[in-house]
Amino acid sequence: MKLRHVFLAGIDLVLAYGLVYALGPYANEWGDAVLHILAGAFLMIFWFWFKDRFPAVAPKKVSLFLLAIVAVLLGALAWEGFEVILRDVSPVVASALGFNSPENDSISDVLFTLLGGAAVTLFSVRRW
Repeated sequence: MKLRHVFLAGIDLVLAYGLVYALGPYANEWGDAVLHILAGAFLMIFWFWFKDRFPAVAPKKVSLFLLAIVAVLLGALAWEGFEVILRDVSPVVASALGFNSPENDSISDVLFTLLGGAAVTLFSVRRW
């Protein structure tokens, strides 16, 4: 995995966010799920780049997979925590950024993020 792949995945995520935001409130119903799937894919691509960049850190294959899932899970939980804190501290800013999804959607958001990470893992399994 090359750094350009991580960069391109990040650019895709930003462009998708801009598209969902531009489409308005209707897009937030399904757009939030798509964005979380893309974020999970981005986090997993980043993990693969990190593993290739620092091979001494990479453990055995089974624990490597578990560490990758944990990395995506921690990223998803950190993002959900950020959304909740931002909605509590500054609802105006959260609304302006499009973080106006219900507070009880955190579990589905984390699951969609894991789904995106799992999809990248399935496509990359041949490299392990």
